[in-house]
Amino acid sequence: MQWKWNAWLHMPQATVHSSEVAEAWLAWHSMQRSMMWLRQMAQLSTTMSQAHSATAFHFFTSNLENIQKCKSVHYG
Repeated sequence: MQWKWNAWLHMPQATVHSSEVAEAWLAWHSMQRSMMWLRQMAQLSTTMSQAHSATAFHFFTSNLENIQKCKSVHYG
């Protein structure tokens, strides 16, 4: 096993330049930020949709109450 290790140490290895590492890191970081932004937008969209539904329901029910009040005043 030792001879395999020694042979490996003397074999020319592919070198990774720091610029390649930096590019890979920037690409990964950019992708992570994009995914985070997409998650935030999806969460905001869901929250806005829920708020819109609640507001629409509130106006619908309050309009029904107003109609009932008007009918009782006019038709007594």
